[in-house]
Amino acid sequence: MNKILKFIFQLKGYPITYAFNELREIQKLSQDEKVKYQSEMCWKILEFHKKNTPHYNTWLGSEDIVNWKDVPILKKSDLQVPLEKKIFKWLS
Repeated sequence: MNKILKFIFQLKGYPITYAFNELREIQKLSQDEKVKYQSEMCWKILEFHKKNTPHYNTWLGSEDIVNWKDVPILKKSDLQVPLEKKIFKWLS
């Protein structure tokens, strides 16, 4: 990473040193360990969004997902709201 970009990340408060250290540790993992790590991180991200993103709760429903293949694929149309609904919301 070039020095200017690293400096900008540091100015914005991004823990760049921590991130680089984490990256080095991940790069040391065997292929099997990397696959396991990626899977664990995917589940953590899903759980975070289920807890903290209201749209995810309505989109995923209340059922516990035990297989990654059961996570529905989010499409752009799932997030789009018709213009009429937006206007009505603004007027109310």
